[in-house]
Amino acid sequence: MAEYKACIARMEALRELGVKDAKVFGDSTLVIAQAQKLWKLKEEHLKPYQQYLEDLTKTFDKIEFTIIPRAQNQFVDALGTLASMVEIPEGAWTRPLEIKQSHEELHKRKTEALVRTIEEEEDLWYYDIVKFLELRSHLDGANKRECHSIKMMATQYILC
Repeated sequence: MAEYKACIARMEALRELGVKDAKVFGDSTLVIAQAQKLWKLKEEHLKPYQQYLEDLTKTFDKIEFTIIPRAQNQFVDALGTLASMVEIPEGAWTRPLEIKQSHEELHKRKTEALVRTIEEEEDLWYYDIVKFLELRSHLDGANKRECHSIKMMATQYILC
């Protein structure tokens, strides 16, 4: 419910600002996948929220939903925490914060990722999860606790 309420509140704010085209980024796979109609809603208590979100979506000319993995959402979480600490007086005009990433920086990161060697990849935080998903078995040298942790983390990902 909290994830639906947060998404609805943000979309209502966009509507009040007169936004007609929007890109909605969220780390709640459930809400975003249901908003995209990729997943069906099974929980009865969430139906009113889903219906309201669907009705709200229809007030926009164009709306695009994108899932951002929680691990890549630290900046947004930090902004949310900061925003919750600030009290804005009613009627005060605030300018939206726009953050852009340069194409050069993005290209540089993608190039570096392609050049990364296999040895370097073993140091990445998700290496064990990817290997588990590929092999569907536990990694050599992992103890029972590590195997369980990797298996639990792997349930949140798919290989594409």
